[in-house]
Amino acid sequence: MKWKRLFTVFAAGLVATSLLLAAGWLAWRVPGRFFPGRTGLPSVLTNSIGQVLIKLSPAQFTVGSTEKQKRWALAASGREHWIRNEGQVTPVELTYPFHIGQTEVTVAQYRMFVEETGYRSDAHRGICPLTWTGHEQLWQSIPGRTWEDTGWPQADDHPVVCLTWNDARRFCEWLTGREQQLKRIGTNQHYRLPTEAEWEYACRGTQTTHFAWGDDPMEAWSYANVLDSTPHPDGSAWKSGQVFPWQDGYTFTAPVAHFAPNAFNLYDMHGNAWEWCENKFYRHLGEKLVNPISGAPWGKHILHGGSWDNSAGSFRCATRRTARKDFASDTTGFRVVLVNQFPAPPD
Repeated sequence: MKWKRLFTVFAAGLVATSLLLAAGWLAWRVPGRFFPGRTGLPSVLTNSIGQVLIKLSPAQFTVGSTEKQKRWALAASGREHWIRNEGQVTPVELTYPFHIGQTEVTVAQYRMFVEETGYRSDAHRGICPLTWTGHEQLWQSIPGRTWEDTGWPQADDHPVVCLTWNDARRFCEWLTGREQQLKRIGTNQHYRLPTEAEWEYACRGTQTTHFAWGDDPMEAWSYANVLDSTPHPDGSAWKSGQVFPWQDGYTFTAPVAHFAPNAFNLYDMHGNAWEWCENKFYRHLGEKLVNPISGAPWGKHILHGGSWDNSAGSFRCATRRTARKDFASDTTGFRVVLVNQFPAPPD
């Protein structure tokens, strides 16, 4: 009888150990099922439409600006209302890893989406984007301007522009379905726009400087396609803003990854095209934020990074531009992130 009890206890222990080992194996093999932070994907991956994505780890960093930084931005042709949006220096924590596009979405990649789905952008539906008018050096809503016809030349490897937040979101939904169907990602993973916190961490890392490379705006010649002295197609020069003295050969957008990457090996986090963020505007009030994302049913969405027409005060890490989700211009584009399921704000 004693031996029977011992055998029963031993067998039960063996079964329990086997179950624990099986659970551990499944947790390791099935990405995100037991441990939400685990993606089960390599640190650098290339998806089915040729986008390279870089994995970033959980992190703590700060957003917002000091009063000294805001005064500097204003003196460097930063827009006052964008500077006000920056708020106070605020600590932020991201508790999960995510993959982010190494570059902005290109014209060729967006065309793949349109050809596969027949999607018509908001501009094609009659919501005219603001585009450059030429010698007047103004931005106006010109009928017929779309991501396919910005009014100036773009190659397939340039960032796609003239897109609204709606247009960018539809692309992400299509890419999620495509990658899941091809079994490149799990059903618990999806593409979307980066939250503002994800974007700003990807841009600045733990730096508190104006730019990813430091505080000197003159170093932008290596890293960013911004407002430089390259003449317009008609030979004229920029009439306003603080124009940088060099000529990079690109009056408007430049090919993605043409300039040097930041510390995370990400390109064009400053300049080239403003990038849409997933969430709406919320205030940086100084109190710590954990995985911040605005769930407000009202308000405007956030754009970050600046573009080809911006001076130093407007393409800093902290610059927060806001716009309605149906706004677009020839300076607005986007990049994507790949994440495990994470609450998304309402439209």
